[in-house]
Order: sequence, then C-alpha cells, then structure tokens
Amino acid sequence: MNRNTLFDVVVIGAGASATAFITSFYTLHKSSKTPIKIAVVDKKENVGCGEIYKEDFSWLLMNTPTENLSAQIGCHNDFERWAKKNAPTNYKNARFVPRHLFGSYLKNKFLFVQKKAAKNNLLIMLIDDAVQKVDADANAYYATLHLTSGGKITAKFVVFATGPGVPIDAYQLQGAQNYLHQPFPACVKLQLIPKEAKVGILGTSLTAIDVAISLKHLNHQGKIVMLSKHGRLPQVKGFDLDPIPPGNVSFENYKKMAIKNGGYLNLKLLLKPIRKHLILHGHDWRSCFFNKELQPDNSCVLGKKIQDAEKGKTLFNLILGLIPEVNKAWRLILKDQLDYFMKYFFKGVNQKHGAMPLVNAKKIQSLLVSRQLEIKSGVQAIKQAGDKFEIKLSNDITERYDFIVNASGLARMVCGKIIKIPYLDLCHNNKISELTTGGIFVDTPSGRIMNKNGKFDTRLRAIGHVAEGSHPFTNNFDWIVYSGYEVAQAILNEIFN
Repeated sequence: MNRNTLFDVVVIGAGASATAFITSFYTLHKSSKTPIKIAVVDKKENVGCGEIYKEDFSWLLMNTPTENLSAQIGCHNDFERWAKKNAPTNYKNARFVPRHLFGSYLKNKFLFVQKKAAKNNLLIMLIDDAVQKVDADANAYYATLHLTSGGKITAKFVVFATGPGVPIDAYQLQGAQNYLHQPFPACVKLQLIPKEAKVGILGTSLTAIDVAISLKHLNHQGKIVMLSKHGRLPQVKGFDLDPIPPGNVSFENYKKMAIKNGGYLNLKLLLKPIRKHLILHGHDWRSCFFNKELQPDNSCVLGKKIQDAEKGKTLFNLILGLIPEVNKAWRLILKDQLDYFMKYFFKGVNQKHGAMPLVNAKKIQSLLVSRQLEIKSGVQAIKQAGDKFEIKLSNDITERYDFIVNASGLARMVCGKIIKIPYLDLCHNNKISELTTGGIFVDTPSGRIMNKNGKFDTRLRAIGHVAEGSHPFTNNFDWIVYSGYEVAQAILNEIFN
C-alpha cells in the first residue's frame, strides 16, 4: 500500500458541511501532537461554497440571518465579523446577505483552517477530483476510494458530505424544451427565459421565491404562476428573530422520557410537550401545521403575514426555539417512527420552519398586488404540447404555459432511481439504509452509516443533507455545524483510542 495514498479520514465533498466538519476537526485536534492526514475530494471550484453558494445574483439572499451562519461551533459571530470586514459596503451590517457572499466566507474558512492545521500536525489535502466508487469490504480494515482520474486512495474513515440531492422530476419533464430542471445558477439559467413568456414555477418553497424574485429583477414582463399541491408560501421572518424559549421542550426532558420508555421515544411522546407548548402560546398543533381547509395564499394572506412579522414575534419564533432541542431528540427516535414523521408531518412542519426574510416577502407581495404573480394549487398533471406545456389542475381546468421552472425541491433518496456516483457500489451492495422518503440513516452522534442489515459500519460516516434519515431539519445551518462537530469528535476519539 502506498503510504502517500493512505489517509486517516477522506471527506467526499468540499461544501458547507465539509467546511464545518474540518473546522471542528481542527479545533478539537489542535492541542494534540498526534499527526493526522485528511483528504477532501471535490472539484477545486467547489471548495467551501459547494454547488449551492457559488457566484450568482446579489439579490438571492441567505434565508438565515448572519448571526446563525458561523461555521465554527462556539463562535456564533464568526461569519458576522468576517462579513463586516469583507462584504461590500451595502451588506456589511445586513442581517440577510447574498448567498455567494456566504460561499466566499466558507471558501475563506476552508483555506484558513487548512493553513492553520498544517502547523498543528493536521494535514488537510484537497484532491481536485471526484470519487467514482467506494469499496468497503467487510473483511478490510480500510475503505478504498476510486477516483475519476483513475487513482485510488484508502482511508480508515470516509465521511460523505455530498450536499443536497438532485432536483425532483415529479412530472418527467427533464430534457424537455423550454423547461429548466435546475434554476441555479440563476444568473445563467433564468436569463434563458423570454421576457414575455408565461412562466410556471413548480413549487411555492424558498427556491420558488428566489425564482420569482429573480424574474422580477430581470424585468420579466409575462405572467408568473407558482404551482404546488397546497399553494402555500413559507412563513415570514420579521425584525425580531429571537427564538421564544422552548420551556419544557428540552433534550434533557426528552432523555428522561426515553429512560422511562425503555431507552427510546415514539412520535406521540415527542409531540406531547410540543403540543402543550403550542397551546400555552395560543396555537393548536393541527391547525398550525395541517390545516387542509386553507386556500392557496394570495396578496391578502401574505400581507397579513408581513404585518405580523413587522409587529413582533410570530409562530416562526416559536418554532425557532423548539428546533434545536427537537433536533437533538431525533437520536432517541426509532427508524420506523422517523419514517412515519417524514411521510406525514415533515412538509407541514418544514413549511413553517423554512421562512423567508421580510425583504423577500415584500417583493413577492408586490408581484401579487400587481397581479403579475399568481399562486395556484392542485396540480394534477403536466404534459408538453409542442413548444408549450399544458397543466391540469384539480378543478379540471387546463392552463397553457410557455416556460416551466422546476423549484419543487431536492430528492433526499441516495439509493433511488438516480444514484449519485459515489454511492453506486454501496447502494448495490446494501451498505446504506435510508428512510422510505430518503436520507441516510446514521448513528448519532458518531455519524456511522447503517446498512440494510441494521448494522453500523465504523468506516463510513455521513454528515449534512445526506444524513437526513436521522435528523430531518438540515436546512438549519447551526444543526449542520453541531452534528458535524459530533462526528469529528467521535472519529478523533476512535483514532486516539
């Protein structure tokens, strides 16, 4: 075995979760004299920013405020300090900054940690390549990674940090003329849409918000319609972004409940203190998250959300206080219960948790008031008719569109119909267990990946979005940093012991 190709840890992917992971690894290791070698495999241009936070329009903002975007655990103002020093003048003190600015911070953080680590017996080597295959033979001590270039590297631990999945193609439109399957980078993709075209945006999520806002900034003249199952927009983040204290909804209380229940929680036990907390603040669980009688949002509904957000705390602040404690509690939930939650509850909860900044809400409101933008629900089918698209709605009305932009979300499934290349061999050999809705199931806090036989492989770890099988709310960057820190700590403990 060539010692130059043997690493203690290989990280696949160099985006946000990988950057947070190596930052934590360096922080935990810097007082040690034990030399450790880490390889990070990804395209050089993806360092820090990954595919998500690359250069794009400046009006495409992070949906998380600057104070919650630190890649360094225990240093919540790390990004704020960096932004005040490095951001353009108009964003130095902004709470919501352009996505590409956050990408620049992550790139800077990665390179800074890499340089500092080299002076502390920690080699972090960037390999400008891609992983084609991972061999994790049960009888082998190391995992072997086959690279696109034809080379091989081996590692004691492989950490998958490949980021979000591919866009969902719910209506099998990929490859169709006048259809954008992936709207980003918007500065390239959305420029292709003729200004007079009637545009259908599939989805009403944060991605759909970004698409509509971009069309507005690009002086689009044609009709814009957001289309989704229920036609509901995300919550609105106001001026007050402080979380409401979670009360009895705490990880410590959940651990006590789990002990009484044989070491685990079911969803009923998880939800019990949450329901009480919501009632205490004047909210009912079902009407908050699963009100099926609500009509699609319009300018009046969004206007009310904006008014509430401007006045003070809203349901969003309540959820913001609950999420950190609930995130920790997922490790106490059995896999079948997580499956049930993802099938029936996740979309409703995520629609409230994934909120848009007030500035974006006001831009959408302006489009709705002008009637250039409409929101419709009940999409039944979409088919291409010549150079146009016919969309059938639940009221038996069929509408024609010139252009379709997919903003319906990203697939969580790693071993689905389309398998990302690094996972291909592992999926075929039953080395990865996922929820039925997607997301690798890992042991928390170690990040070890569970195989189809219910056993955890010490060599294989997953962090960030690909580990959604064990903690669903990975759109919370604080949680990505925290869980990555736990995995770094677990791996270091295993190396030292």
